[in-house]
Amino acid sequence: MSLQTKQSGELITRDTRTKLEAIEQLRAAASAEIAEATANNSDVVRGIVVARAMQGLRELLSGEVMRDVMLLQNTPLGFQTDKPQGGYPVDVVRDCLIVALLSGFRPTGNEFNIIAGRFYMTKDGARNRVLSWAGLANLEIELGVPQMAGEKGSLVEAFASWRLNGKLHTLLCSKPGATNSRDTRIPVRVNAGMGTDAIFGKATRKLYAKILERLTGMQLDQEDEDIDHIVDVAVSKHVEAEPQDMMEQEAERDPAAAVAWFAEALNKCGTITAVGETLKLLDSEYDWLPAKEQDAIRTLASEVKDIIRSANS
Repeated sequence: MSLQTKQSGELITRDTRTKLEAIEQLRAAASAEIAEATANNSDVVRGIVVARAMQGLRELLSGEVMRDVMLLQNTPLGFQTDKPQGGYPVDVVRDCLIVALLSGFRPTGNEFNIIAGRFYMTKDGARNRVLSWAGLANLEIELGVPQMAGEKGSLVEAFASWRLNGKLHTLLCSKPGATNSRDTRIPVRVNAGMGTDAIFGKATRKLYAKILERLTGMQLDQEDEDIDHIVDVAVSKHVEAEPQDMMEQEAERDPAAAVAWFAEALNKCGTITAVGETLKLLDSEYDWLPAKEQDAIRTLASEVKDIIRSANS
């Protein structure tokens, strides 16, 4: 935090705020033009708009701005990656952030991950993007019972309906029948020890992604098989298969990995509030951890709080 920021009592200086407003204005303008080109089926126009918006954002996301963005990497309030120790370099994060911004995803709230150096939407991110879509209302989704397909796969029937500017839209993912000649069920790769809830989680993310494809006319999601192959080969030390929730998958494989992740996250916290938010995650998602590991995390949290209080006194 700069001296100017400390003296003014503001977290963001006026100069930085001006730069951030320029980024937001460019993102909003690009999103509007992309939506218009999509509605008009103007693929060439949409491509040019995307290219120019990417270049403009790359110039606006300067080193100074990216220094702050990098603080969000691998934190509960920011975005996760498949490299919990150290994360990705600034150039990779910048490119993924540009994709996120132009696709309507935020760099906070774990709305996207960076996997094998690429943008990857999360279930929460896809859901928030759909629910915030202008004119969309009355969204309802249903999932069927997963049906195993081979040794490492599952097929899930799904149905979604919503109204867009008053008009009803539906999306059906089902096995072949009288109304469809091909199998459109949602394929989910099933990993060792993966339960029904995890399968539903993956299927739900993919269903939201399909709705987004219908709304935007663009494929924003990545195929399970492509991601899983990359992860299995390149980053198997950190993630097994689809990385919807980096922390949860690490913890499922090794409780010690969860402790290591929390230690890194807590050490990055700069406020008492941030420490509290991190502990909320422990209470809500990792209450299954053995008492010894939970105690170690809470002890570290207390030490971090003491350090923050001492620095602010």
